[in-house]
Amino acid sequence: MSQRARTLIGLLAAAAVIVSACGGAAPGTPGPAGTSSATPPATAPVEVVVWHMEQPPNRVTAWQQIIDQFNSSHPSIRVTQEVQDWNQIYSKIAAAVTSKTQPDILFTIPDFTTYVRSTGAVQPVTTLVQELDKAHGFLTAATAAYNDQGEYWAVPLYGMVQMLWYRKDLFEQAGIAAPPATWDEMLADAQKLTTGTQRGVALPAGKNLATDQVIFSFMITAHAENLFDEQGNIVFDNPDTVRTFDFYNKLLQYSPADSANYSWGEPQAALNNGTAAMAIEKGQYLTPFKAESGRPASDLGCAMIPQPATNGQAGSIYYSNGAMVMTSDQAKKDASAEFLKYLLQPDVYGPFLNAEPGLFLPLTQDGGTAESWLGHPTIKEYQYCVDLMLQQSQSGMLFGFTHGQYQINIGSISGQNIIAQTIQKMLIDKASPQDAVKWGQEQMEAAVK
Repeated sequence: MSQRARTLIGLLAAAAVIVSACGGAAPGTPGPAGTSSATPPATAPVEVVVWHMEQPPNRVTAWQQIIDQFNSSHPSIRVTQEVQDWNQIYSKIAAAVTSKTQPDILFTIPDFTTYVRSTGAVQPVTTLVQELDKAHGFLTAATAAYNDQGEYWAVPLYGMVQMLWYRKDLFEQAGIAAPPATWDEMLADAQKLTTGTQRGVALPAGKNLATDQVIFSFMITAHAENLFDEQGNIVFDNPDTVRTFDFYNKLLQYSPADSANYSWGEPQAALNNGTAAMAIEKGQYLTPFKAESGRPASDLGCAMIPQPATNGQAGSIYYSNGAMVMTSDQAKKDASAEFLKYLLQPDVYGPFLNAEPGLFLPLTQDGGTAESWLGHPTIKEYQYCVDLMLQQSQSGMLFGFTHGQYQINIGSISGQNIIAQTIQKMLIDKASPQDAVKWGQEQMEAAVK
């Protein structure tokens, strides 16, 4: 190499050192082979899409605030929520899995989980559930319905239970001193409270999950909770189921004429506006009562669900609501786990539950004592009813998961609302309770083949 060449190389090297010491090349300065020395962009956050079926705007808004807080404190993850409809989710999630457009996290209930598992897209979350149990202490009812084949298939998030809600002011006007404790008392009260434009009770009787839930609560109180025997055979057609449907059919006489179209919202609206004196539902009745009824909180009564006077038991449908992970991408799975762990931290869990105070009940030991939950004004104002719901939860059950069962076929039954259709068989087709229940048995058998 010539002396001139060596000098040129030396000068270039010295210039490089000077440039480096001054902070590098100017942004956008071309580098070797057409590259740029500009600072590379930060890694894009991992996107996590959450589907849930909690449509009321107040719940969506409250959860969005939590999502925003999470995204702000976890810049490497970006969570977005997409609101779905319970009446459409069965078909929608099946189509989404087929087209590989399913969400990363899907909120769920136990029977829906069995249905979605059949798509093959649900990921086991056993390690995550065990970690959260150690940290927060899950209630037994929270996890049992998600455990199958040695794996957990959803992370429990919140519980739901039904109660008898009644208008104390209307009861007082009718000269009724206390809420009904038995079926006979409920029928008598409903008849007495039905006068003019006022109905004694508002019951759902549409082909929907709301109707499934209310009739099943009464089925539990009549010892008709088992849809399957120990061998997995359908045992819906039995005397206890028939007597439950007979009772519901009689009670419908005192429900509004359009009950066949009722789901969740209509009975609540009827109770609040005073056109019905009783309803069976979960704890979403608390927050809007004063504003929608124009009455004080003391006029909203709550009681355990009435049971048969003979051979009855305390009971209500009970849901452990959870979240399934539906992505096989490891980065998304890790990000999903981080988000679910965040939700169960006691300071976050309270605001999460209080998206609908009283409806969403805690499923962890530390969550049940968290001031972030108990300190909410609605929880404080209706503390008696909240405590009674927690007591009712102790006798709660869910079809397909009674007495330690895990019936993988229950999703095929609940997805078609066969229990609700059996109610409609009586109300619309005027079938006897015996014939309607026999028809329901046949439909269930066909559904699980």
